[in-house]
Amino acid sequence: MPQDRWNHTSVKAPQAWAKLPKKANGDINWGNIRVAHLDTGYTRHAAYGNWQANGSNAIVETPGKDFFRPSRPSAQDPLTPVTPPQEVGHGTRTGAVLAGRSTAGDFLGVAPGLPIVPYRINNDSLILQEAAVAIGGALNHIVSQGRCQVVSISQGFPFALDKAMGRAVDKAYLNGIILCCAAGQVIDRVCYPAKHRRVIGVAGYRKSGRQYQKYDRYGRIDSWAPADNITRPDVSNPTAYSNNGDGTSYSTVHVAAAAAMWLRFHGSAIGQTYGNGAADLWRRVEAFRLVLRISQRILPFKTSPATHPGNSAGKLDIANLLSVKLPARDILMREDDLAGDDEM
Repeated sequence: MPQDRWNHTSVKAPQAWAKLPKKANGDINWGNIRVAHLDTGYTRHAAYGNWQANGSNAIVETPGKDFFRPSRPSAQDPLTPVTPPQEVGHGTRTGAVLAGRSTAGDFLGVAPGLPIVPYRINNDSLILQEAAVAIGGALNHIVSQGRCQVVSISQGFPFALDKAMGRAVDKAYLNGIILCCAAGQVIDRVCYPAKHRRVIGVAGYRKSGRQYQKYDRYGRIDSWAPADNITRPDVSNPTAYSNNGDGTSYSTVHVAAAAAMWLRFHGSAIGQTYGNGAADLWRRVEAFRLVLRISQRILPFKTSPATHPGNSAGKLDIANLLSVKLPARDILMREDDLAGDDEM
């Protein structure tokens, strides 16, 4: 089926691609930018380009691990059946929307060809205790490896389930890693880990312009991005696609893609502006958060304090994000609300 790219148009992704460095063949040159994708793992699908014995030669890299079942040798998703309304293959679908680029040219992610490192931390998208522990382990591994500058987590639960997960979020933040996390839509509360103040919390809007999910509070939302009618892989057929992808899982990968583009666009200027020392790395996260807020457009639905208490976030605009100058380091404020201290 033809890919519906309304979401690309909505966040001005094509205009942002035009600003990024290119390879000789016209593809985006991502340099050393890597995004860790914490989800159910990946399966082989045409959305990821050509496949070889050790994975895709387009975007899926092998350093990823399975922290959900550590005895397994890779982050490949075994497609273990889960309880409805959850679906198998969640990681394949969200990862492709983040960074897919088919060789047939019939599918593009929001950041086409962006190298992603898959981490398997769950069987579905609802975080329970075992998945929370796995997220903490994966984040610590990402920090220790030092290869991924952005983490995308399309997973959540309304309550904090694991202190170690929170401490791992803190460690990632202090190491300058931008964590983009789904606000969720199971109930009217923003989910953890998106609710932690040291991450970038992402909510969603529909193709129709309506709000995808209403929340009891909006102060932890940093950005709104497309959340329904998203074309994504059909995991039952390695060459087919469906356009019924929905949820803040898909909103989140839009913002993770934006973070990767922002880092690639500015390159070494980020280190020169904010410093490369251990005490300065958090500034990268807060610089992105600030520019994300500055560059966003007004939401298509009402955002008055009476109906949306605390909401100050807007609609993601990646082209505008890349046009905003890097903020001065001295105006950035470190977030000192520790994720490891959060309860409920």
